Amino acid sequence: EMARSAGFENLSVDLIYGLPGQELASWKETLREAVNYGPAHLSCYQLTLEADTPLGRQCAENRIEPPGEADQAEFFFRTADFLESAGYSHYEVSNFAKSASLLSRHNQKYWRHQPYLGVGPSAHSFHRGKRWWNHRSVESDGCIGCVVCLAARLGEFHRAQRRPVSSIQRVLDRRLSDAKANVPTLMALAIMMTKKYSSPINPTAA
Repeated sequence: EMARSAGFENLSVDLIYGLPGQELASWKETLREAVNYGPAHLSCYQLTLEADTPLGRQCAENRIEPPGEADQAEFFFRTADFLESAGYSHYEVSNFAKSASLLSRHNQKYWRHQPYLGVGPSAHSFHRGKRWWNHRSVESDGCIGCVVCLAARLGEFHRAQRRPVSSIQRVLDRRLSDAKANVPTLMALAIMMTKKYSSPINPTAA
């Protein structure tokens, strides 16, 4: 309601199912409540347990027990049935949209192998058939490296589009030559560049 009052009309909701101890009845109630808000798009993800996480370690130590395969499948099919009956199109494994015009452009870029740029710690990017990701911590030495990589990729992106080198890019290039460059300042400049060149990128040109 607050988002709509602020002027946002195309809203999406992300949900996760398959939690330890979760029951199908409570999940259906969650879906029902989400649909009542009338979002244009929903993403319903099955929980993936990563080994090097607190939840993953608890599972490995048999302190918690996630739903079995048959239960996970039941969650998946009941989710699809419920949302399709509510008027949503099940257009990807985890994604549902009210209409073809409301499919997630973000998700479609992955399937079409279009370039995308991630800004910030652990953010992933893809360009010219290669995928890379930034260092996870802003406090480590690797952060400067990820900002340098980001700046270089930004330059590649706008040069591939035959866009003129902007004043922001020139400032960013100068900052990168300073061994004592301030990381937050570099990040701010990189984000400004991303916003400046946020229009869709033609994969054939890249």
